[in-house]
Amino acid sequence: VGLDEVHGEKILVTVSARHIEPKAGSWETLRAVYEGLLGAEQCGHFYAWLQVGIDSLRAGRMRPGQALVIAGEPQCGKSLVQALITELLGGRVASPYAYMTHKTNFNSDLFKAEHQAIEDKAESPHPAMRKAFAAEIKNTTVNRAQRCEKKNREALTLYPFWRLSITLNDDAPSLQVLPQLESGLRDKLILLKAKAFPLPVDTSQPAGEELLWKILTDELPAFVHYLLNDFKIPDDWRDARFGVRAYHNPYILALMDSTSSEHKLLELIDGCDLWGTIPLDPWEGKAAELEEKLIDRFGRTASRLL
Repeated sequence: VGLDEVHGEKILVTVSARHIEPKAGSWETLRAVYEGLLGAEQCGHFYAWLQVGIDSLRAGRMRPGQALVIAGEPQCGKSLVQALITELLGGRVASPYAYMTHKTNFNSDLFKAEHQAIEDKAESPHPAMRKAFAAEIKNTTVNRAQRCEKKNREALTLYPFWRLSITLNDDAPSLQVLPQLESGLRDKLILLKAKAFPLPVDTSQPAGEELLWKILTDELPAFVHYLLNDFKIPDDWRDARFGVRAYHNPYILALMDSTSSEHKLLELIDGCDLWGTIPLDPWEGKAAELEEKLIDRFGRTASRLL
C-alpha cells in the first residue's frame, strides 16, 4: 500500500498482498493432501516452485516463475490445491484465460492479484488459439513489464508480481487447452499429474468442506515456515533464471505431444493411402501436391491443420 512511481506516472496502491507469517508447527493434514494428490516425488517440485514464489513475493523481487500445470481426473482435489496456492501467494486471485486467448483486450483486473489461475477450461484445439496462448504464457511467466488496460482508460505499463497456475483433466482432449510444447515454451511450464485420494475429512456435506478448509488454512503458517527454513532445493534442480528448473511428468508430457500438430499431420498422412497397394514404396512429390491430397481426402480437418 502506498504511492509508487512507474515511468514518471504516480500509482496509488490501495491494497497489498496478505503475507502468511511463518510459524514452526505441524502441517500433517496439508502434507496428506499434497502427497495424496501429487505423490512424494512430484511434491518436491511443487514445494520448490512455491518456495521460490513465496520468497520472491515477500522480498519484493519480481523473479520470473514457470506456469504450474496440474492435470488429473475430475474432482480429485486439483481445485483445492489451487485455492491453497492463492492463500500462499497473497490471498488474491484473478482469471486471465480470456485475455490470454485474445478474447478481450482489457486486463486491469489481473493487476489486483498475484495468483493468476486458470481452472478446467474447455479444450481449444484450434492451432491459432493455442499459439496465442503460448505467447501469453511466455509473457506472463518471464516479462516484468506488463501492459495494463482498462476499458475507456489510457493504457499504462506496470510491474506486477504474477504466478500462473492451470488445472485441467488429464485426457488428451482436455490437454488441448495447453499450447504445444515448442522449445521456447518447455522451460516455462511445470507439468504435474494429480490422482484421486481419500481426503482426511469427510467432505460429503458443506460442514465437512468448511472444517477441512479451516484445518488446512490453520496449518499454512507452519507450511510456510517449512518452505522458507527447512526445505532445500537440490542443487541439480536449481535454475539461474527461475530459481528451480522445469519438471515434466512423463505421462502428461506424452499426452500433450500426442495432441501436437505434427502428430495430427502424421495421422492424416498415414490415413491418406498415398502408397497404393505397395505400402513400403516411397511417395515422392511436392509439398503442395501432398497438401492437395490431404485436403481432398480429409477436407476441413486438413485445411484447418495446415
